[in-house]
Amino acid sequence: MEEIPTIKPLIKTLLISMFVLGFQQFFAQNNWKLIKDEKNIQIYLRKEANSKYLSFKAKMNSTSSMESIFNQIKNVSNYPKWFAFTKSTTLLRQNKSGQFFYMETNYPWPYDNESMNYDMTFQKTKNSYFITISGSKPTIETKRSLKKVNGYILIEQLKNKSQITYYMHSEPSQKIPAWILNSSIYKMPFQTFLGLRNQLNES
Repeated sequence: MEEIPTIKPLIKTLLISMFVLGFQQFFAQNNWKLIKDEKNIQIYLRKEANSKYLSFKAKMNSTSSMESIFNQIKNVSNYPKWFAFTKSTTLLRQNKSGQFFYMETNYPWPYDNESMNYDMTFQKTKNSYFITISGSKPTIETKRSLKKVNGYILIEQLKNKSQITYYMHSEPSQKIPAWILNSSIYKMPFQTFLGLRNQLNES
């Protein structure tokens, strides 16, 4: 007698399909969607053109000076202590206008970690620091390299406080289902801002 398939696997498959479809429809337009507002940190997600992976934009106010925040972000050697999912970093080159460094990022099992060389450029005005971020193939031997990375960090001096805006869009080289990364990408900027706040000795 032919065995009738159990209904539980069918329900599980249906629920996953509904989740993925709903997630894709929610970000169908290229507008920022606020998906987390906790501990005075706001995380927004957006669909980028020609990419199935979402970008994020995070905002946080700080009682620290622009210079203190900038110095923490500039110190990439310290990233493994506070920058979310950072396995290791190596500073390759640095000057007044920018820096070039290698960073390996932790990926969830069963996927491999991915690495990239990052080029940061610094632009300072009276009331802000603007840091652009772009990625290129690692010059250090690595198992996997990210497909693409681009973003920025804006530090602005407001009245009696600083505001930090962090934008990033990246794509892995591995064939990771988009819904896996898109549903958890908010954790990266959120945990990074918590780590930065701790480095700045803010509660």
